[in-house]
Amino acid sequence: MVNSFEPGTILWFKPESGRGVVKLDQGRQYFFERKCGIDDPVKGLRVLVRMVEGEQAATSIELKLPAGGRSFAEPEPPPRPKRRASTKTKKPSGATSRRPKTGPKTGVVKRVVRKGESLERGISVAHPVHGHGFVVLSTSSMARIRFMPSQEERSIRIDDLEILEKS
Repeated sequence: MVNSFEPGTILWFKPESGRGVVKLDQGRQYFFERKCGIDDPVKGLRVLVRMVEGEQAATSIELKLPAGGRSFAEPEPPPRPKRRASTKTKKPSGATSRRPKTGPKTGVVKRVVRKGESLERGISVAHPVHGHGFVVLSTSSMARIRFMPSQEERSIRIDDLEILEKS
């Protein structure tokens, strides 16, 4: 880039410090000082950039306006906000939950044989129309079955069920 001007854009300039950064169209970035050759460097200003060799092997940046005069680069679109990882919100200590904090998890029935029930709660069964499920409640002739994966509950005659596991 020595001795030839290349197009670029001023990324930023701080008047209080007299320093700024220019970015060449090819991607490289350079610092420049207030005495760079332009009276009023501002963000987005299109310029021509050249590196000038100093007396003691130090280099400086020289800027000048393009032949058409002052022009500004299209502003870059603002960066998209980064998605934050979802965080669990804690309820205030006085808030109550709709679901009980203890007991079996949703969709799970504790396996128990109760007096008057013909099938053990929680046992796996199959129905020719509705598929696989498990017993939620039963009587001597009917059973309440929760079918998977829909979680739909239906009352079914015990004679229509096939028991998949023995209690």
